[in-house]
Amino acid sequence: MYIVDSQVHIWAAETPERPWPSLKHPPHRPAPFSKDDLLCEMDAAGVQRTVIVPPTWGS
Repeated sequence: MYIVDSQVHIWAAETPERPWPSLKHPPHRPAPFSKDDLLCEMDAAGVQRTVIVPPTWGS
C-alpha cells in the first residue's frame, strides 16, 4: 500500500524577474521549498506519492 500526501506545495524564491503578489498569508516557511526538499521530507516521513497543488493568489 502506498502512503500518499494529498496536498503539498513547492515554491521558488521571490525575485525581481518573478515577484510574488501581495499575500495576505505569506508562505509558512521563509525559505524557498524545492522538489528536492519535498522529496527529502517525503523520504523521512515514509511517503511514496504526493499531489502537488499550485498556489492561488486570491485574497
